[in-house]
Amino acid sequence: SEHPLYAKFFKMLKVGVPLHVVKAKMAAEKLDESMIDKPPSEMIPLEEKKETAEQLVAVSEHPLYAKFFKMLKVGVPIHVVKAKMAAEKLDESMIDKPPGELIPLEEKPPEVQMVPR
Repeated sequence: SEHPLYAKFFKMLKVGVPLHVVKAKMAAEKLDESMIDKPPSEMIPLEEKKETAEQLVAVSEHPLYAKFFKMLKVGVPIHVVKAKMAAEKLDESMIDKPPGELIPLEEKPPEVQMVPR
């Protein structure tokens, strides 16, 4: 089987796309460019090690926001979608992001300030 992140770059090379162009595309997608220098048969881990423990997901696939992107897809006006998001106390600006933009899977709860009575 092929690696889900890197297979398309090996295919780009195979069809004649210059190496520097493929590496530039990998850099644009924030992927490790050195992977393209490895032989296609070399085994690499499916998940890259993250410096942070934070897991990222495309905003359109995030459990909190996916249904709103689907609403847009089926033609619900954006102002209606934003109103629904506000009613559910969600960040309405998320619907303005490109669907593939990565956001943290775990939303950090807003910090609550403690004040004396």
